[in-house]
Amino acid sequence: MSSMNQNKTGEAGTDHTAAVETSHPRSRIKRIFTSPRVRRIWWWIIFCIYVFLGLCTIAAAYSGLINPEITAIPAILALTFPFWILLTVFLIIATVFVNWRLALVPGATLMICLGPVISNTPINFVKEKITPQNRDRAFMLLSYNCLNLFDARDEAQYPHLPGDGRSPVNPTLSYIIGSGADVVCLQEFPKPLKPNDRLRITSEQIDSLYSIYPHHTANYAETILSKYPLYPIPVKNPAEEYQPFQAAVMDIMGRKTLVVSVHLGSFGLDESDKALYREVTQGGGESKISAARKVLIPKLGQAFVAHAYQAEEIRHLVDSLNIRNVIIAGDFNDVPDCYAIRKLSGEDIHNAYSLAGHGPIITFHTNRFYFHIDHILYRGALEAIDFRRGDSNSSDHYPVTATFLWHPISRPDNHDLPEIDLENRKN
Repeated sequence: MSSMNQNKTGEAGTDHTAAVETSHPRSRIKRIFTSPRVRRIWWWIIFCIYVFLGLCTIAAAYSGLINPEITAIPAILALTFPFWILLTVFLIIATVFVNWRLALVPGATLMICLGPVISNTPINFVKEKITPQNRDRAFMLLSYNCLNLFDARDEAQYPHLPGDGRSPVNPTLSYIIGSGADVVCLQEFPKPLKPNDRLRITSEQIDSLYSIYPHHTANYAETILSKYPLYPIPVKNPAEEYQPFQAAVMDIMGRKTLVVSVHLGSFGLDESDKALYREVTQGGGESKISAARKVLIPKLGQAFVAHAYQAEEIRHLVDSLNIRNVIIAGDFNDVPDCYAIRKLSGEDIHNAYSLAGHGPIITFHTNRFYFHIDHILYRGALEAIDFRRGDSNSSDHYPVTATFLWHPISRPDNHDLPEIDLENRKN
């Protein structure tokens, strides 16, 4: 009898405990958030967020299709494309083992953006190598924005950069002299080149440079150096102070080749603008972000519009000369697949980095502007078999080099092309 009473008492106690737990606020909240209906709502919320992030990624990937004269926002968004791709990969990894259906959204985004991803992060394992048999068809081109031969590591000149910059001779000139390149396209290179104690430019360096590259041409800030004979192309430029390119026709191993050194307009940011950008990227508050929107974005927009116009000028020059072999190299102040490069490339000009590069790179490395803005483009009877970024950091840009291999031919390209009439070429 007592045993039965104890059982009833125990059952009543258990029911009472369950009722208390059920009525507890935490239990009610837990039931609400774990109910099937709420889980479905959360799934759709996360799904919509993933779709929105995917659309932003796709917009950044293909923003180069939109003329910045219509709106410069896509061109600015293109600068952030690497961030969106990293975020997309992270979402795939973070979601695939939790809810594979959600992972389909970033997965589809990555597939849609595969072309731009390959352009920004090429993987080229199988390329033709230089051998004793084809060495006589190979040559190297170097492109380098030289910062007017200032040393970016010199804290007295650039206090926000590390290093002492105490080389006894100009380090940028030393790099060019020792690069082994056959053709060199230089931007922000001083003219005329003279000995300078402050910049540590020596007479010996100048003599070495011009003994290696006896053929050269230059305008205000663009210089082309060559081991091969060349003659400059008179550029019919509109009345403006800044000329964004310098061109020359060379005889490279018997092939007539147009070489264009390019420096599209800079973003026009002054020191206060750069300081503002550094503060924003260091986690500046809402006031800094608001100031950046008002100050930086309009300047970036103006620069992208100028790039589009300058790219049209260069393409017009290329088309007017009707030369089969063309190399365009330099500081584009814009990323791969941007509108200016697409406009300039058309259907026949290729990017050496996309076809011969290995993995992502940056070519500008100061003021937290870590972007790939130096490019080498080409067309004709040649193939890019290697693309490398140099390790010299004496300028605010890294140098880039491309190694080319001519296609085997029975006679020089000069015989297959009409003579160039510089005076009567198409306007």
